[in-house]
Amino acid sequence: MAYYTIMNTLDTYAIKGKTLTEKMIMFLDCLADIDGTTIEEIADANDCGKCKTWNEIVERLTELFRQGERI
Repeated sequence: MAYYTIMNTLDTYAIKGKTLTEKMIMFLDCLADIDGTTIEEIADANDCGKCKTWNEIVERLTELFRQGERI
């Protein structure tokens, strides 16, 4: 499932405190298309509120890791 690759990528960037590159954003878009999901669905499933971009999800995941709400 592409979903797990998407989440592993987002978590890695969040843990490292990095912003996604344009190439990585395009890669994630392709994976989401393959999986038949959207940014909003992934955000909702991972307590990221109403994030509308991959980088917004990374920012929110970073906050969740810092707060200890995501491990």
